[in-house]
Amino acid sequence: MRVVVTGAHGKVGRAAVKALAEAGHEVTATDLARPVFERHDPGEPRYLQADLTDAGQAYAITHGADAVVHAAAIPDPTSNAPHVVFHNNLMATFNLIEAAVRLGVTRFVNISSETVPGFFFAERPFLPDYAPVDEEHPARPQDPYALSKHFGEQLMDAAVRRSDIKCISLRPSWVQHEGNYERNLGPPRCGTPARSGPGSGATPTCTTSPTPSCWPSSPTCRGTRCSTSPRPTTRAGTTSPPCCAGSTATRSSCARCPGSTRRASPARRRTGCWAGLPSGRGATTWTRTAVPARGDARL
Repeated sequence: MRVVVTGAHGKVGRAAVKALAEAGHEVTATDLARPVFERHDPGEPRYLQADLTDAGQAYAITHGADAVVHAAAIPDPTSNAPHVVFHNNLMATFNLIEAAVRLGVTRFVNISSETVPGFFFAERPFLPDYAPVDEEHPARPQDPYALSKHFGEQLMDAAVRRSDIKCISLRPSWVQHEGNYERNLGPPRCGTPARSGPGSGATPTCTTSPTPSCWPSSPTCRGTRCSTSPRPTTRAGTTSPPCCAGSTATRSSCARCPGSTRRASPARRRTGCWAGLPSGRGATTWTRTAVPARGDARL
């Protein structure tokens, strides 16, 4: 089967191209990025650069295809102007499904979004009517991204009503792969919001290092790696974690850090010295509390 995959450089598109090619289909991949003018590897799918908001390019891409997997879109409403998100996503979908109907494409897979119900990027936050949320949940989108995806689903319904094409709209969740699991789903780094979006501004939680040490200017001190915290200078040959700047360090223990009220002992060599930590705290990890981003319901 000759299949066109749009948004081929995105997470969903890249996975779709790979799976379809491995299944033996003749795949044409397309995206906004320029092609690489080099010899193709054996079995590498054909690639065409196209701006699908232009109807002529959408027709050219769709011509000769048996099926279309439409994954191209600006993936959220937070990094582009609202009209850019809405125009790009909706017009690309309209042009493609219009071309598919007129050119006799038999199958169309529309990659929609979990945001269609409306409560992910809402400017006036609300909760879903019930959980777990399914495709029967009322759609109440507010932002340009969810609106464009909602209208895209309606374009699929209209195409089925007016032609013999078979369409399906899929609503994937926040897509991850092995290369970005830690970055997106792991503990956020200091100074980096947990997630972008309306109402974001969560205070990040610092992650504890495998060999804790006390860094000057660190907001949590105890063994946290913060991008804004300068590392202390470690003495050559020191095997235990370094103490705060200005304190003395030996191979077996740390002397008291400036401003602290507790002196480390050899038994505490793995936790280092804790600047400004009140006495009697033991080995408790102290981190900033992450405040959930308002209006961001994704977990």
